[in-house]
Amino acid sequence: MAELTVTFQSKLVGRDKELSELKSILDSAFKGAGRLVLIEGEIGIGKTRLMREFGNYAKSKGAKFLYGRCSPNDTEPYSAFLEPLRYYFKVTKEMRNEELTQLKKVLSEKHPELLDRFDVLTNFLTSGMLDGKSASNDERILGKERMFETIYQLIDNIASKNPLVLFLDDMHLADESTVNLMQYIARGTVESKVMLCVAYRSEELSQRRELGRGKIKKMDAPLAACITRMSRERIFVKMTINRLDKNSVYEMVNSIFGRPINTKFIDLIYEETKGNPFFIEEVIKSLVEEGKIDIDDENWDEKLNISTIEIPDSIRTTIETRIERLGEVDLSVIWHAAVISSEFKFSTLASVVNIDEEELVSSLDRLLFAKLIIEDPEKEDYYAFHHPKIRDVCYDMIPSEKRADIHRRVGESLEKVSPDKLKDVAFELAYHFYHGNVPEKAIHYLCAAGQMALNIYALEEAINYYSLALDVLEKAYGDSTDPEILKSSKLRKTEIIDKLSNLYTMVGEWDKALENLTKLDNLTKDDDIKKNSEALRNIAHIYSCRNLFDKAIEYYTEALEKSRKINDKIGIAYANRGIGHVYWRQGKYSKSIDCYRACINEAKQVSDTRIIPTVCIDLGNVYNTKGNFEEAIDYYTRAIDMLDIATMPTEIARAYSNLGDVYERMGEWRKAIENYKKGIEISKKYGAFRTMAYCILNLSSVLVKFAEATGDASHIEKSEQYSFMAEEFFRKLDEKLAIAVTKSIRGIIYKAKKDYERSAAFFEEAISSLEELSIPFDVGEAYYEYGLMLQKKGDLENARAKFDKALAIFERLGADTYIEKVKKARDKK
Repeated sequence: MAELTVTFQSKLVGRDKELSELKSILDSAFKGAGRLVLIEGEIGIGKTRLMREFGNYAKSKGAKFLYGRCSPNDTEPYSAFLEPLRYYFKVTKEMRNEELTQLKKVLSEKHPELLDRFDVLTNFLTSGMLDGKSASNDERILGKERMFETIYQLIDNIASKNPLVLFLDDMHLADESTVNLMQYIARGTVESKVMLCVAYRSEELSQRRELGRGKIKKMDAPLAACITRMSRERIFVKMTINRLDKNSVYEMVNSIFGRPINTKFIDLIYEETKGNPFFIEEVIKSLVEEGKIDIDDENWDEKLNISTIEIPDSIRTTIETRIERLGEVDLSVIWHAAVISSEFKFSTLASVVNIDEEELVSSLDRLLFAKLIIEDPEKEDYYAFHHPKIRDVCYDMIPSEKRADIHRRVGESLEKVSPDKLKDVAFELAYHFYHGNVPEKAIHYLCAAGQMALNIYALEEAINYYSLALDVLEKAYGDSTDPEILKSSKLRKTEIIDKLSNLYTMVGEWDKALENLTKLDNLTKDDDIKKNSEALRNIAHIYSCRNLFDKAIEYYTEALEKSRKINDKIGIAYANRGIGHVYWRQGKYSKSIDCYRACINEAKQVSDTRIIPTVCIDLGNVYNTKGNFEEAIDYYTRAIDMLDIATMPTEIARAYSNLGDVYERMGEWRKAIENYKKGIEISKKYGAFRTMAYCILNLSSVLVKFAEATGDASHIEKSEQYSFMAEEFFRKLDEKLAIAVTKSIRGIIYKAKKDYERSAAFFEEAISSLEELSIPFDVGEAYYEYGLMLQKKGDLENARAKFDKALAIFERLGADTYIEKVKKARDKK
C-alpha cells in the first residue's frame, strides 16, 4: 500500500449559497426567531461538512453549537439528543455520584428554574437506569409529556442569551421516539433562539432497519412521516444539498493536493463521481493505495495514463475495493470494530479480537493512516469510523456466521467487563445477543431494554424490544414438548404480551392492542381470572374509544362477572367505572350515574383512595353535561377534598379545571377564572403540561366571555394571548381535539372584536375538525357560538340555521340545559 502524504481534507467548496442561508437564519435566531432547518442530500454529499463549517462560524459569533447523530447500530432511544446533552452537562450515561453533583451544579448555576426537574433529567440522561417505579398507562403518558417539555425548556434555556445551534445528523436512521422529541422541540423554535438543524439522506427515507444492523424493511423511516406532518404546519426551512459542479470539483481536487492538478484527471474524476465529495475523496484514496497516483512524484498528474484508470461505479464498490486490499490482521480488526459499533473502545476491541495488544495497536495505526478510522478527540482510547458508510460496508462484508459469532463474543465481553453494571449496557447486550443468535440471553436483555425504554417513555422502542423478545421466545421454544419449558415459556409469553398490549394502547395503535389483548385473554382465561378480567376491561376500553359502545358494554360486562366470581373488589369497581363512562358517552346519564355510584361502593369496601375521587370527577362531568350544575360542583369539590396533591396532582388540577367550566357555563366568570388559575398553578408545579394547557385554554374562553359581559376590552387581548399559549402546547403535543377547540375560542374572540369574517373562518375550521374527530357535544357548542356571532353581525337567517344544527345535536344527546339555552338564543327577538 502506498503511503498517504496528502490530507484528503479539502476546504469547503461550492456551498456559498447554503452557508449564506444558514447565516441568515442564525441572524434571525439572534433576534428570537429560531427555526427548524431540514438539510437533505444523498450519502457523501457534504451535509456534515457544511454544518461543521457553519458551526465554527456560529461559535465565532457567540452562539453555542451542539452536535448529535444517529447511527445504524443505535440501540438507545433518543441517542441523537443524549449525545449533545451529556456533552453539555459533562456527564456519562452511568451518572455516578460525582456526575449527579455536576449535573445539579450546572442546573443551579445556569438553569435554576429547572432544578425541580432534576429527577426527570437524570432519568433521561441515564436512559431510564435510575427509574424502577411502576406506573399506570395514564401516568406514563403524563411522564412523557413532562419529560418532553423539560427537554424543550432546557434547550430553550441554553439559548436564552445567545442562540443555540443544535445539529442532529443522519436523522433518517432515527427511531420513532427521537423523531417525536425532535418534532416537539421544533414546534417551539419559532419564538426562541434555538436553531434546530436536522440532516438526513433523502434516498433512505423509505426504509428502516429492525434492530441496529437488522433486516431492512421497505417502509417509511419515522422521519418521513414527521416531515409530512410538519409540512402542513410550515415550521421548517428545507435545504437540499446538491452535487458539486465541475468548477467546484476542480477547486476541491486542487485543495486536496495543495496545488493545481491536470484538468484531464479532474475531468475523469468529475465524470465518474458526478460531483459527490465523499466519492471523490474515496476514489483518490483508492488510486493512491493502488499506486496509480505516485504522490512522491511532483509531476504524477502529467505522467498519469488516464486510460489505465478504472474507477468503481459507486461509493460502496470503492470502499469495498479499499477494504479488500487490507491484510488479514487489519481486515479482522476492522470487521470486529464494525460489529461493536460505529464508535468503539480499545479495551472492548482488544477483548474480542484474537491478536495481542501490541499487534492490535499497530493494526489500528495502519487503519488510521488509511483514513478508514479516526481517533475520538473527546474520549481517550475511543475510535470511530472515518465515515458512517465505511462502517456500513465493512459490516455487510462480514459472512453471516462470522458476524453472529463476533456479536456473541462482544456480548459476552460486555457482561464480563460490567457484571455489576449490566443495566449500563442493557441496550448493547440486547443488540449483540440478538444478532449473535443466543436466545436465552437475547430474551432477557431485550426485555430489560424494553423496560428501560419504557422508563424514558420511548414507547415505540419499548414495543420493538418486547416484540423481538416475543419473536425469539416463540422461535426458540415454540416447538418444545418439555412440560417445564412449556410452562416457563407460557409465563414469559404472558408477561411480554401484557406489556405489548399496554404499550400499543398508550400509542393509540388499537388494532395491535386488540390483537395482543385477545392473545392475553386466551392465555389467561383458564388459570389467571384476575389478569383475564383486566384484559377484558382493556379490550372494552378500546371499543369505547372507537365509539363501538355495544362491544364495549359486552366486554365490560364479562369482565365484571369474572371479577365478581373471585370477589375482586377493585376489578368490580373498574368494570363499573368503564360501563359508566360508556353510558355517559351515549347520553344515558341515569345509567351512567348508577354505575359510577356502584364503582364508589365497591372501592369503599377496600379503602381504595385513588379511584373514589377520580370517579367523583366523572360524576361531576355527567351532571355538568346534563346541566345540573349544583350537583356537578358538589362532586368536583368532594374530589378536591379527597385527593392527595402529592400523589395525584393531575386529578386535582383536572377537578379545578372542570369546576371552572361549570362556573363558566353558569356565567359566574370570576369564580371560573379563579378555578382555572388554580388548575394552571397546580399542573405547572407538578409538570402536568397537558392539563395545564387545557386550563389555559379554558381561561382564554372565559376571559373573552367575561369581556363581552362587562365591556372590558382588556380581557379580550388577554384571552387571545392565552389562546395562543394553549395552542403552542397543543401543537407540540399533537392534540387535535384541543387545537380544534382553540379555533372555536378564536372565533369567539374575533366575534368580540367585531371581526366577523375572521370569526366565521375560525368557526368553520373548528367545526370541520370536530366533525372529523366525531365529538358531537363540542360540535354543538361551536354551532351555538357561531350562531351567536352571526346574530350579533345581524345575519339572522344564517344564525338561525346554526342554532338549529346545535339544537339537533343537543336533542340527540339529551342535554336539556343546552337545548333550552339554544332555543332561548334562537328565539330572541
